[in-house]
Amino acid sequence: MSDEELEQYINTYGDRVALRAFCRQRTLTNSSESVKSALMDRVRGKIEGRTTINIDTARRPIGNRYAEKDTRRVEIGWLHVLKGECHQVRTKGGGGTRHLSVEKTVTVAELLEIGKDLFFPDGHSAKGPIGKFEFDLRDFSQKSLPLDCTVNQLYEKTKLRMLRVYTCSRDKDSSIVLSDASSDDERPVKVGTLFNHILFKSILLWQRWGLIEFR
Repeated sequence: MSDEELEQYINTYGDRVALRAFCRQRTLTNSSESVKSALMDRVRGKIEGRTTINIDTARRPIGNRYAEKDTRRVEIGWLHVLKGECHQVRTKGGGGTRHLSVEKTVTVAELLEIGKDLFFPDGHSAKGPIGKFEFDLRDFSQKSLPLDCTVNQLYEKTKLRMLRVYTCSRDKDSSIVLSDASSDDERPVKVGTLFNHILFKSILLWQRWGLIEFR
């Protein structure tokens, strides 16, 4: 409606301006409410969609998420037995921790071979050639593991989130320690001195029985 047409109903110019401003504001308000309504409808749609997804997710069977995986993560370190004690070999000595992804059906025997290949590349290490040592695989408590046990069985037994095992090496020619229970002073005897030890004990027995005399 033009100003001339509106003048037929409202004579005062100021009242006509106020009326036009009121009508314009009302139009903007209605338009804003329409936009807000459209946005709210869109938000409600998204929320309803998420609710549906969450409900579907909640209906899924709950279980071990690793159960369907064919591979598991394993950490392998290196222990070396020296003078009857296990010492962890650090990275600078050729050891450290190696991170692997293996099939869950892999056995301890296979892990042992993997560890030997890792820490004795080409059959050699800082400790010496691989033929110099005997090996077994141990857990985090340094307990030897059965060779036929699988990675999956170890996970089920330990309940650990990350399985950690150690390739344990020891010298093949380690000294065998013996002791004489009849002696008040029990001292370990190395294989290298075994003959002298037996000879000495025999002489003492012969002297005790009167078979020989020292002059």
